[in-house]
Amino acid sequence: MLNLREEDRLVVLSISDCFKKNKLEKPYLVGGVVRDYFLKREYGDIDITNNSGGQSFLGGLFFARENLKDFKISKKGYVTIISEDHSKIDFSSGMLAINSEVDLSETESRNFTINSILYDIQEDKIVDEFGGLDDIKNRLIRTIMPASASLMENENRVIKCVELATKFNFAIDEEIVSFYKDNKPYIKYCFEKNKKYLFGSFAKAMDHDEDYFLNIVFNLDIFKIIPLAGKYKELLIRKKLLGRYIND
Repeated sequence: MLNLREEDRLVVLSISDCFKKNKLEKPYLVGGVVRDYFLKREYGDIDITNNSGGQSFLGGLFFARENLKDFKISKKGYVTIISEDHSKIDFSSGMLAINSEVDLSETESRNFTINSILYDIQEDKIVDEFGGLDDIKNRLIRTIMPASASLMENENRVIKCVELATKFNFAIDEEIVSFYKDNKPYIKYCFEKNKKYLFGSFAKAMDHDEDYFLNIVFNLDIFKIIPLAGKYKELLIRKKLLGRYIND
């Protein structure tokens, strides 16, 4: 099994047993917990999917009921269970796949390949359908679907891309770079509409590596599209770039 904390390992095995008992498709770990294992980083929350539409959502409800766990249902349709140490377990709804214009598995509808790697709990093996392991090895942020389809499907992805690239010191796939440069009105719309998420995400990126963050900003040609406020404004003042932002 992945190198999970002991309490998480026991919970994951219990979740697997719950899915079996309720005759649901087998569950997988997905997202950051799997990605961070291969990056040799401490993982945060745990994501569960079984690529069967809403079945993982139902599995989360069954698990919460059978184990007397408190849960909430997020706006995205995830069942989220908060553990005693305040870490989260998210059971994906499959809603992204269901609402997509094409028939996609939940994994295929995720944002980037590095977040699509599955860990089969029951068989103790990795499933990597979209080349996420190669992209981790090559230190590359790449979408699963064509970049235009993926980034248009979910506005927050144009923000998350910058955060992840900075956080892991990864390059960004050229197809994504081209999308940013060719679709500036859309990028600006995403930034303006989602300012709270933008400022939180970019603050994390700047805290991690402000120089690499700026390198990405210039590479994507979004220097003047990011709203001039908060930590971004402070960074430009400190780096003596404010005049360039205002006057160019």
